[in-house]
Amino acid sequence: MGKEPEKTDKNDILKKTTATNLWLRIFVGGFLVYLAYTIGIELGDASGKDIWILGGATVVFAVFGIAVTVWSLYRLIKKDYYDPLFDAVADEESDEGVDENNNSQ
Repeated sequence: MGKEPEKTDKNDILKKTTATNLWLRIFVGGFLVYLAYTIGIELGDASGKDIWILGGATVVFAVFGIAVTVWSLYRLIKKDYYDPLFDAVADEESDEGVDENNNSQ
């Protein structure tokens, strides 16, 4: 009455985030913050409704840029991402242990 090995779908691997993907998110978040900064500089020259539009864009870009950057950095620091080399070795080792237990009955 051994435990059944967990069946992983190949689509589960595609849903996992890699370190490269997190670095790309950090760069995109940084770019959004840069856009917010440049729009904020141009805010002084705007007048009328343009102030509200540019101000809203500045806030939205800044908030999303900071959120994406901080969340991605957090996941990189905590190593909360899929590492194909490490995880493949760990999966093979766990599969070998399950096969040995099933054959020993």
